[in-house]
Amino acid sequence: MGRRKSTLEDLFDMLFDATGMFWQVGAVVSAIMAILAIWSFFWIQSLINTQAGSTSLGAIVESLSWLYYSLPLILGLIALLFGWKTYQVYLKQQRY
Repeated sequence: MGRRKSTLEDLFDMLFDATGMFWQVGAVVSAIMAILAIWSFFWIQSLINTQAGSTSLGAIVESLSWLYYSLPLILGLIALLFGWKTYQVYLKQQRY
């Protein structure tokens, strides 16, 4: 008995399949993910800078600051994945 996919996984699969048919979908998704990655990076930077001043949270933030950057990294990797798929589909459609 297999596990059931979450709604987020279904959405990701649907967008990835749509990118395989229409490269424009992948370009839009890739651009949105890149913008979200950049925005989340600046948000994390401001969050770290505001928490660094407090004494109790400052030590925790400094020791786990690499963990904060996982959100922009994941969003950036998703943007790269969709960008690569978009590029492949675009090249394939331009040949015909």
